[in-house]
Amino acid sequence: MNRSQYELVCLLAQKSSIFAIGDPDQAIYGFRGSKPEYFQFFIDKFSAETISLVRNYRSGPRILEAAGAVIANNHGMETKHAAKLIPENRTGSGAIELYGAASPQAEAEFVVQRIEELMGGISHFSIDSGRGGDKAAERSFRDIAVLYRLAQQAEYLIEALERRGIPFQIINVKPFFLHREIRPLYYWIRAAAESGRDTIETEIYLQLLNAFPGVGKNTLELLENELPLGECTDFFDRAKEINIPKAAKCIIDEILRNLSAFRAEIPEKGLSPAIESIMGFLRINSKISEAKRIVELAGSFGKDLKEFAAYLRKNETGTVYDEKAEAVTLMTIHGSKGLEFPVVFITGMEEGLFPCEMSWGKKEAAAGASAAPTSLQEERRLFYVGMTRAQDSLILTSAATRLIFGSYRNRPASPFIKEIPASLYERAAQKKIRKKKTAARQMKLF
Repeated sequence: MNRSQYELVCLLAQKSSIFAIGDPDQAIYGFRGSKPEYFQFFIDKFSAETISLVRNYRSGPRILEAAGAVIANNHGMETKHAAKLIPENRTGSGAIELYGAASPQAEAEFVVQRIEELMGGISHFSIDSGRGGDKAAERSFRDIAVLYRLAQQAEYLIEALERRGIPFQIINVKPFFLHREIRPLYYWIRAAAESGRDTIETEIYLQLLNAFPGVGKNTLELLENELPLGECTDFFDRAKEINIPKAAKCIIDEILRNLSAFRAEIPEKGLSPAIESIMGFLRINSKISEAKRIVELAGSFGKDLKEFAAYLRKNETGTVYDEKAEAVTLMTIHGSKGLEFPVVFITGMEEGLFPCEMSWGKKEAAAGASAAPTSLQEERRLFYVGMTRAQDSLILTSAATRLIFGSYRNRPASPFIKEIPASLYERAAQKKIRKKKTAARQMKLF
């Protein structure tokens, strides 16, 4: 609840009966102005009756006890209406595992290995090598969620899942082809696929022009004001008729020539070679992972530029969670609120990453928790939300070193780990891949 919502509810309460449901321990939207104190303000102002819903039917007892121990570090500071949850999920104890990896790549490999074990093996190799565990499990891919504090953590997880052929859905994350380093190529492909009948929005052309240093802010604003907001026929011809700098008109001519050459190259060589050859013109480093990935993706469309452009457009927005999809779910902890999964991984349990240094602040971290109690407490509430998404199994992972926020350094385990009683979790170890012995033997021919 933020200030505006609080004031609106107070106005309604003056003349009407109000029944509000909320959990201060799950107030995780401080960046939108939300504060858990508003719950308490409302209760005190109206002497409101409070009904504590303490029976939890989602998480196993051990998970709830651990989550309660963590969030207890916030109580007494921001609310006096905290209630201890009573577990009603008796299907299992709610196992908790901790695993510390050497690197994000090793962390991702552990996650993949545990998924294979939970599934009882997903291929002949994983079963024969022992990666699939000793017996088949009753899990499906949709039973598993991998959560992280920041979306950029997903990169190595995606690579590991793709390498092992594990299906996944990544939720509310900007698609890789819209990353800053490669974004101009997306607009280029959209523009190249344009025809007289299938026009595209002025915004696409403006974003493409923005990738060239010779086209300044004033030129883009002038074009935006003079051209239609929606679909625009003959954008480049119309743009040159507007009184824009000569340098910008030269760039438009150059773009037109290269677009024509690009279209002509595709029927002869295919999409992938054409895209590789145009990256230099667009000032894109062809060696970065996103560039290699889009070239590989384009290869699956052969020579069909329009289908490839349509595919990119369809997937330009973040994926919405599909509970019926037979796939492992990857998402930020913020995105997971309100959902539940039998098995939950929370990755990146490292100091500076969770609690997030970007949110808490380096100066505040150096000064201690008392310097910025609200930010640190919100990070703790976010961890509490992540923990309580798990029904039967919670697996917390970390990496000893990680490149993040532009620095590569050693990262101790998250201080939140210390808030979980040691009796509630086990330290996990990555199993060595070993090939099972077989009783088969080669028969002699003579």
